[in-house]
Amino acid sequence: MTGSERGNVKQRSLTKVLFESEMTMNSLLFLKEGPKTPEQFFAYFNTPEKELLSCLAELQEYHLIIKSDDEVYKLTIIGELLVDKMTSLLNMLDKIEDTV
Repeated sequence: MTGSERGNVKQRSLTKVLFESEMTMNSLLFLKEGPKTPEQFFAYFNTPEKELLSCLAELQEYHLIIKSDDEVYKLTIIGELLVDKMTSLLNMLDKIEDTV
């Protein structure tokens, strides 16, 4: 069976997932504050439901977030570690931009 024949094949690198989409990055940062319901996401992002759910599904596929039985999203341990590192990197980039 080739990679394209498998049902749940990751199509993009994790780096692209994290940094190509502002919604993806902001979803992870939003979850850093704590678990969120789909309604909280919809209110916060004010974006089409289909687009947001697609973003959340991709984050689940990469094991960065999980959805509990009561429909609450939260960061996985891997997600928490990546968000901490990503936050540090974004803060450093902001400081560099301020000095350039």
